[in-house]
Amino acid sequence: ANYTPGTAPHTDLLRRIVFYKSILRSLLKGSAPAQAIQDAVPDAASLGGTKEQAFTSDAEMLALCTEAVDLLSD
Repeated sequence: ANYTPGTAPHTDLLRRIVFYKSILRSLLKGSAPAQAIQDAVPDAASLGGTKEQAFTSDAEMLALCTEAVDLLSD
């Protein structure tokens, strides 16, 4: 994808990347999938620092977590 930095689609894509990279790091360290997903939430929510965290909706984070659970449950 070729998104313009600073736009919502670009930020959303970066959030997904950070979220899944954080999950992967935790899994490689031996964490269970459920714990890895839970541990990745702060990384994804705080993508832009503490100000960004306030703008990451609970619904958006829940959607990412649900997607990750579905992907890692099979």
